[in-house]
Amino acid sequence: MAKFKYAQGQKFGEWELIRYAGKGRWLARCSCGVEAEVYTCHIAKGNSTRCRGCYGEAQKTVKFSNMSEYRSWNSMLQRCTNPYNDRYGSYGGRGITVCETWLNSFENFLQDMGKRHEGTSLDRIDVDGNYEPSNCRWATAKEQQNNTRLQKERGGSLADLAKIAGISTGAFSARLTRGYSIEEALAKPSYRKDSNKTQSNNTSGIRGISFDSRTSKWATLLTFKKKSYWLGRFSSKEEALIALNNKRTELGLPIIDSKCG
Repeated sequence: MAKFKYAQGQKFGEWELIRYAGKGRWLARCSCGVEAEVYTCHIAKGNSTRCRGCYGEAQKTVKFSNMSEYRSWNSMLQRCTNPYNDRYGSYGGRGITVCETWLNSFENFLQDMGKRHEGTSLDRIDVDGNYEPSNCRWATAKEQQNNTRLQKERGGSLADLAKIAGISTGAFSARLTRGYSIEEALAKPSYRKDSNKTQSNNTSGIRGISFDSRTSKWATLLTFKKKSYWLGRFSSKEEALIALNNKRTELGLPIIDSKCG
């Protein structure tokens, strides 16, 4: 049997040989950067392929790989970071990213998201937003369908809807994460003394009407009894108010005077 030969720069698993250290050992560098002395007999037999730290992480991966949450996390990474993934074009290819906290740690992801409930999958609350704790939830297929439909219908982000409805995007996102439907999250009044008070960033001064700087039009939304009525965008605030009052009349609600908001 031919004698096994070693040389500087040779690679065995994650190890790269640096120099002979004597007594049957080589100083080697793991792909993670850690350097250690490794017995040549262990390298030859394949008993040592990486440093102890990487070996521990590999064992964790084996343990986690059977968890449905791990599969969701791994699929998320593939969609956003692997150009060869079939779905990369709809995610990473259009700028959807994974937050730094989740990118290199499944444990962080699991801690933030918790256990996946049966019949749910990973969903971004804002379909144009990134994968991060404030924008993700475990959602049913129906909830995800409704989410996508409403966003396509209004042609904006969930932050736009929250602004028009007069609630903060943080409160809106938190409600969705707790399991509210989009309609319920928008219709639930804010915890304020005056629930009719408009947000400071609502430039119309009328609850339910807000200026959309992207389209230079006035976006209009009415929430009533846990339902949201998207009324569209209008060239002037007056037209938006007419549409809003028409819907209020249809629902038996008092009309809004433009002078009092």
